[in-house]
Amino acid sequence: MTCFQHLEANQLKTFARDYMEDSHEFSRVSHFADQVEGDRAAFNLSLRQYRRQNPWLMSNLSGTDRFNRISEWGHTLFYGLRKCPSPPESSPLPSAQYKQIAMVAHMGGSPAQTALLDWLQMDPSQWRLVLQTPGLSLSNGEALQGLTLQDGQAVLLERMPQLE
Repeated sequence: MTCFQHLEANQLKTFARDYMEDSHEFSRVSHFADQVEGDRAAFNLSLRQYRRQNPWLMSNLSGTDRFNRISEWGHTLFYGLRKCPSPPESSPLPSAQYKQIAMVAHMGGSPAQTALLDWLQMDPSQWRLVLQTPGLSLSNGEALQGLTLQDGQAVLLERMPQLE
C-alpha cells in the first residue's frame, strides 16, 4: 500500500504540479551561476552545438560503430568511433568519405594513459581535433599518442575527408 492510494485524482494532480514546480525551481541555472567555471561552460556549449550540427549522433549505434569501456587499475575510460550512417542526398561526398568521429573520455578514478590511436587503428594524420575539455592543450592528432587523461577530461576528433 502506497501513500498515494487514498488520494483523489485532483489531489494527485496538485501533488504532481507542485513537484514539477519545485523541480523547475531547483534546476534554474541562476541559482548556481557563481559556481560555474567559464571555460567549462564554454566547452559544454561547444559540445552541445556540435551535437546539434550532427543530429545523426542522436541515433543508436550502427553495426560499424564502436563504443568501448575500459575499467581497470582504478579508472574508467570510454572510447569510440562513429560514422554518419549515410550522407544527405545533397552531399557531394561519397558515403566512404562522409563524417566520422572518434572520442576518448575519462569518466572516473585515477589519471590514465590512453592509446586511442592504437585502440581504433587510427592514422593521426587523417584526424583533426574538434573539441577538448578545459585543461588539455592538444594541437593535433599526433598529440594523442600516450595522452594521459584525468577525471572528466575528453577529446573529440573528426576524420578529414580523403582526397581522391
